[in-house]
Amino acid sequence: MHTCSHGISRRRFGSLAIASAGALLLPASALADTTDALSIMCIDFRFVGRGVAFLNRKPPAAGTGNYDIVALAGASLAGVSTALEETVPGFWQQVKTAVDLHEIHRVVMLDHMQCGAYNAEFNHGERMPPNVERPHHVDTWAKVAAEFHKRAHEGKLPALPLDFFLMEMNGQISERRHY
Repeated sequence: MHTCSHGISRRRFGSLAIASAGALLLPASALADTTDALSIMCIDFRFVGRGVAFLNRKPPAAGTGNYDIVALAGASLAGVSTALEETVPGFWQQVKTAVDLHEIHRVVMLDHMQCGAYNAEFNHGERMPPNVERPHHVDTWAKVAAEFHKRAHEGKLPALPLDFFLMEMNGQISERRHY
């Protein structure tokens, strides 16, 4: 077999051509170093599929065309929790990393009802009725938004638009707030 160190074999050329053609078929967003949003959602297995389906709706339901995703127990609660306080530094580290790596333009937080993390935080782990749980989500969103604004003021993060959504277990959005 003859090998040549100063050229490309037909087989190698064919492989490169196929790989190049495949790259051209990727959406531009897959090759970009920026995304539209960072999405933070809960880890609950009952919710993940519905949450991703919501983020992928066309036209984009949450206003995102492409997004990074972080899953943490309680979603927005992970940024300010006292019951799950170990998650708080991780929440902010994930936000900062996404902003630094992909020039995030906004943050979308997707909470859900019947959330175990909210039950742990506000009701000793016992399930809360919807009329009791819902206000805890909205109050948490205000606290997380205030922390985002504080970090932006301190120069730790850019000022980012924040959208919070509360999803029912059937996949419907029942609350939305923009900060």
